[in-house]
Parts: sequence; structure tokens; C-alpha cells
Amino acid sequence: ATAELTLPMLCVVGDQTSGKSSLLEALTGVPFPVKSGTCTRMPITVRCRNTPEEGLWLVERDGSERKLDAETVSQEISKAQALAVEEEVGKSFCKNSLNLEARGPKQMELILVDLPGLIHNGPDVKTVTQLAEEFVAKPQALLLLVGEAKQDTELAVALSLATKYDPNGHRTLRVLSKFDTFDSEESRATACNTIAERAAEMLGAHAVVCRVEGAAEYGHAREMESLLSSFSSLNNPGDLIASRLGVLKLKARLPSIFERLIRQNLPNLAAQAQAKLAHAERQIKLLGDDPITPIEMLICAKTGLRIKSPSFTQSVTPAMNKFREDVHTTLSTETITDDFIREHFKFDAFHTPFFQGVSAFESAMRDIVERVSRFQKVLLKQIEMKLTTAMEPLEEVSLVSSRLRASIYSAWARDVAQVIAALHEKANTLLQEIIYFGTQNHYLYDKYVEAEVFPSELKDQFMAALGIVHKPLCSGTANEWEFEDADEGDYPSGAFYSREIAASQIMCAFVEAHKLAEKAARQASVEEHCTRRVRYAVQAHCAVEKKNLPDAMLKAVRDIAVKGLEDFICVKLFTIQDVLANAYEDADVEERRNALHDEVTTLHKVLEEIQALDGTQVTVKFDARTQ
Repeated sequence: ATAELTLPMLCVVGDQTSGKSSLLEALTGVPFPVKSGTCTRMPITVRCRNTPEEGLWLVERDGSERKLDAETVSQEISKAQALAVEEEVGKSFCKNSLNLEARGPKQMELILVDLPGLIHNGPDVKTVTQLAEEFVAKPQALLLLVGEAKQDTELAVALSLATKYDPNGHRTLRVLSKFDTFDSEESRATACNTIAERAAEMLGAHAVVCRVEGAAEYGHAREMESLLSSFSSLNNPGDLIASRLGVLKLKARLPSIFERLIRQNLPNLAAQAQAKLAHAERQIKLLGDDPITPIEMLICAKTGLRIKSPSFTQSVTPAMNKFREDVHTTLSTETITDDFIREHFKFDAFHTPFFQGVSAFESAMRDIVERVSRFQKVLLKQIEMKLTTAMEPLEEVSLVSSRLRASIYSAWARDVAQVIAALHEKANTLLQEIIYFGTQNHYLYDKYVEAEVFPSELKDQFMAALGIVHKPLCSGTANEWEFEDADEGDYPSGAFYSREIAASQIMCAFVEAHKLAEKAARQASVEEHCTRRVRYAVQAHCAVEKKNLPDAMLKAVRDIAVKGLEDFICVKLFTIQDVLANAYEDADVEERRNALHDEVTTLHKVLEEIQALDGTQVTVKFDARTQ
């Protein structure tokens, strides 16, 4: 559990060839690859553990571990880096971390990270910078900012990166490496002043020489001789400056620096532990202290399916609404014109015109039904998709075993096929039924009377004769009306007429409109009259069915799909033999239960340790081997 907490880490960051890996090897004893050019091409994370067993292990991607031979550690690390980079096609660096575990009785619980050296130019600048930022930005990271002693600080990319994420320098320790190589006396003096100026501060700069004159390994005596030589102009550097010289002195400084960093991160570490503890306890509660019975597991499955949000009916409601809108549009009066009816009506001069049009009516309705069927297919497809995924909430029910989920999925797939087949059959029946006339709805007769007694054409002609199309007929008092002018000069503007005069004018207009309508009707052929009557019939029939069909489909979906889903969850789930036979825990559940109990115990200990550390001295141990 503690491995999952974000623990303090020692993050070594610096420009390319600044000596980072050499310093990290000198600090930990882990032989990192060291050579000229780019040595580190991916973050190398070393998780240090305080254990009786001593050694270094490579942690593979699948979590398995492989102990490394002490003699070939550097080669193994280089090989692992090369393989990882090869997978990043066209790139020179890898974003994934190479994970190592260093164990031993002298190790501390700490994470050490060696980052690729920051570069100034080239195609990989952005990649390398982003890799470094992921670690440098973490508040629990102590930054060992490594840079060559002779380097101009204004040119150091690593320094600007550290300043960006730690502007006050509360967790940054500058380490001036290669303190035995200077370009000039001026650069040597500048480096010495950098060490001396902040020698009294906890995070004052430190000087090291990990490879004296390019030696193959670190040597303490030669390092101190070289460092003291660089400070020879001070005659006696004093104990304060001497404490800032050499790798061993750096090791001695780090425990107190880490103590402060740990204290700063104790509240955050405690919050992490509390959150993970709460999560582990919730998981135990879900799994239960003891294995559950088959019926209990099925009840959990039923509950998980019934509390799904949104519900099945909610999820298909938008599709039902869209179908209703499409039906209303397709069966609207505006879409059923005389031209549309003529495509289906064939006049027969040998039969009385008063009884022609039945076959045209049915032909037109078949055409309309064909259009509606396309929308119906879309609706049924969406319902099928929702039904198919109706069991997915089981993935979130931890007490339902994987074998039971698989069994339920298989059984439901069979039921879905039957439900969809029944729904298609019912939907097709509903469409076929609306082709033929079969209603006593008074709306049909009302539409016929409206068309025959006072046709819309007659209304339009009457209103045109009055000159008041889409305008108020009259205004004024109860005894006198004022009519709007149809054409300028026909009626005096603002003139008032008595009721008798107004009635006379209306009668004249009506007679004139009636004559025009009668003339137009006489001019129309018998076929045109028949076509018009068929149109009235189709329009009236569609006016009824555009309301009936969506309602009928809604009931069909309710009775077949919704009820089928409910029956499966509430009844069949407890009666299907294959489902019942698989209602028992997976083999790994008991392992998970025990692991969670162990995690809870460990996290309680972690919280106790954090509480104990708060206000007491924190002990930090290094594997300080004598060099």
C-alpha cells in the first residue's frame, strides 16, 4: 500500500553530460551507465526499500521482477533503455520509466530518479523537457540540480526549469559537478563564490568531483584533494565551506534536508493514505467478509441493473420522440397534394365517378407507409442497440463474478434476439394496418363536410371579393362597422355603414365568390373532382393515423421490449439454469479480499507512523558505502 503513496523522491536533473548519473551512482552505489554523450534516454526510477535482503532488481512492465548481477548492472540498464527507445519509432527518448528496486538493510524508503539530460537544441528538446517537468513539478521531489562548475548559469536549461517549479528554492539543492575542470581562473573563482555565499544555508550549493580526471570510479580521497585545491586561494576554507565539499558530505546533508521535505509533505501523505484507506474499506464492504451465496449474488445483479441511470425507457425516449416528429411530418396535410394523388389515381370512364378512388386511396397509403417504414427501421435499430447494452451496468457491480456476468450476457443475447424479432413483427403489422380504411373516427366525416359544404377555395374567393384577405372584417361600435379597403376607391376610407348596408355588401361579395367557385368547379374535369375527393380522404385518414401510429408504437415497445427486459431481470435471472450454475465468486475474490485487509492494516500503520513523525525527528538512512 505504501508503494502506491506518492513518497518523497530524490530527483536528479541537469543539462546533458552534466554528471548526473555519476553523482547518483556515487550516492546510491547503483552503477548507472556513465559515458560521454547521452547516457540516460528515459527516466530511471530507483525505488529504495529497507529490507534484510540486499540487491538490485529490474521491475518489468508486467510487474515481475528480475534480480540483476552486480557486475553487469550498467549493461543491463543500457540494454533495457535501448529496447524501450526502439519501441518509440522515430524518437531518441522514451517517456516510460525504467523501474529498479534497490533493497538492503541500509536503504531508506525513497524514490530516486535519474532524468535524461536537458538539451538546448534539436528535435528532442520538447520531449526531454516534458519528461523532466513531470518529475520536477511534484512538490514531494527534492531537486538535485546538477551542473558543471564551469558552466555559465544563464545558459543552464535545468536551472531555469527548477526556478519555474520551485521559484523560492525551498526544495532545490544545486550541485556543482566536475569541480576539477575550469576554463579559466575567473570561472573557478565564480564557482567557489557560489559555494561560499550560501554555505550557511540548508540548501546552499555543494561541490563534487565524482570522476577525478576522468577516473573510472569514485574516490573520496582524490575528490577532497581536488576540491581543496580549487579553494586554495581561501587558505583555510573553514568547517562551514568544507561541509559543502564532496559526495560524502552531500550524503550527510541529505537526511536533514529530506526530513524537512517529508515534514512539508506529511499532510499530503496523510490525505493520500486516508483516501486509499477509505477506498480499500469500501471495496471490502462491497466484497463482504465472507463469500456470498448464489441468490445474494443474483440479487446484487438485479439491483445493479434496476438502478441503472438513465433507465432503458429514458434512453429510448429521444428515439421515440424523433419517430413521432417524423411521422407527423410525413403524414401532414401539406405533403399530400393533388399531384401526389394523381400518381396513384387512374380515372375509369366506364365506371361512375362517384365510386372511384378506393384503389388510389390504398395505393397512396402504401406509398406513405413506405416512407414511414424508413423512420420505423431507424427507431427499431436504436431500440436494439439500447437493449443489447442493457446488461453493461453489471461491470460496475463488484459482487457479480465474471463467470456470472458472461452467463447473463449470453442468456440476454438470446432474449434480445427474440424481443427484437417480435418487435419487428408488431411494427410491420401496425404499418400494414394503416394502409386500409378502418376507423369510425368522426374526424374523417368532419373533414368531408368541411370540404363539401364550404371548400377552402370558396373561402379564399369570398375573402378576396371582400378585399380583406387575412385582415379584420370590421371594426367600430355595435351598430356600425368600418370595413378595410380592398382597393383604393372601392370604399371611402374611414366611411361607416349601417348593419343593413354591411349585410348587403357581404351578400354581394358572397354571391360573386359563389359564382366564381361554381365556374371554376364546372371548368374542372370529372377526373379532377375525383382526384380532389381522394386527396380529402387520404388527408383525413393520415390526420388520424399520424396520432395513432406513434401511440401504437409506444405501446408495442412498452409491451414487448420494456416488459421483456423487466421479465428477464426480475424473473428469468433467477430461473435460467446456466445463470444459476455460474452464480458463485471468482477464484481470485478471496485473494482480493485478503489483499484488501492487508492493505487496510498497512495503511493504518502508515497513518500511525505519519502521526508519530509529526513533531518528532525523522530518521533518513542512506546506503552509505565506504568508497
